[in-house]
Amino acid sequence: MKRLLAVAMSLMSVCAVADNARGFYVGAGMTEFMYDDEMINVGNARTAEILGGYKYNAALGVEIRYGTGVNEGESKGDNGLPGRLERDIDSYYAVYYKPELINDEAKLYLLLGYMDVDSTESVVAADGSTISKLDISESGASYGVGIGFILNERFNFNIEYRTLPEQNNVETEIVSANFDYRF
Repeated sequence: MKRLLAVAMSLMSVCAVADNARGFYVGAGMTEFMYDDEMINVGNARTAEILGGYKYNAALGVEIRYGTGVNEGESKGDNGLPGRLERDIDSYYAVYYKPELINDEAKLYLLLGYMDVDSTESVVAADGSTISKLDISESGASYGVGIGFILNERFNFNIEYRTLPEQNNVETEIVSANFDYRF
C-alpha cells in the first residue's frame, strides 16, 4: 500500500510541474504603437493586451492576442491640419505561430502571423471640439521577435518588437512588455 501511495504521489507531482517549452499559458501586458507617418508627426498610442497560447514543443506553438487602447497618440507641431491629429487604438486581435529557442533562464522567439487593428483618427480643434473623425481598419501580416526571461517555473517576463505592413504611407511598429503564466 505504501508503494502504491508513493507511485501515485510521484505521478501527481510530475503533472504539477510547469514546463516552459510546452503546455497552455495566459498573459497580460502593455503595448506601444509607434507610427512612422511620412506626412504627419504623430506620437505613440498605448494599449493593454491579453494573450493565450499553447506550446506543443519549442518549435510548434500558437498564440492569440486581444488588445484595447489606453491612450491615443497625437500630432506634434505644425501638421497642415486645422487642429491636432489624434490616433486611438479601439481594439486589435492577432494570431501568431511562435517558435522558440529556450534554456533554463531565457527564451528567444519569433512571432509570425496576422493582425487586425481597428483605430480612430480625429482632428481636434484647439478648444477640444472634434472637427472630423475617421474609423480605420488595418490588417495584414504581422511579424516580430521577442525575448523572455524565466522568473520561475510558471512565470515569464517578455519584451517584444512587432511590425505591421505599411498602409497609407504609415509604418506601424509595436513594442510590448508582458508577463505570462504557464499551466
